[in-house]
Amino acid sequence: MNANRTSDTRLTPLNVGTIPDGWNVSKIDQVASRVTNGYVGPVLEHQTMVAANKVRYLQGFNVRPNRIELINESYVSAEFDRAHPKSRLEENDILTVQSGHIGTTARVPKELVGSRRCLRK
Repeated sequence: MNANRTSDTRLTPLNVGTIPDGWNVSKIDQVASRVTNGYVGPVLEHQTMVAANKVRYLQGFNVRPNRIELINESYVSAEFDRAHPKSRLEENDILTVQSGHIGTTARVPKELVGSRRCLRK
C-alpha cells in the first residue's frame, strides 16, 4: 500500500486509471502554462563533471519518484546554457522521464532553479 494512502481511501476507476475519490482529471493544457521537452541532441562535447563556472545538467536518472536525486552530477558550459534557454529549469517545474524509468515525475525545488534538463537516459 502507498505510504500516502490510508486504508479508508476510496478509489474511483476511470479511463486514465484508478484515482482517489475527489481528485479531478484534467488535460495537461488545462493545468500547465507551458509544456516542453528538455534538450534533445548531442551534449558530450559541452558536458563535464566539474562544476566550476558551469550549469548543472539533469538527466532522466536524476528524476526519482517525487524528488530530484543529484547522483552522477554533470554540468554544461555557460555557452551551451545560453544557446538552449527553453530547457532552463524554474522552481516548481514538473519533470517527467520519457525513457528509462518512464513516467517517473518530480517537482523542481528552489535550489535547482537555473539547472538544465534533458531527455537522455
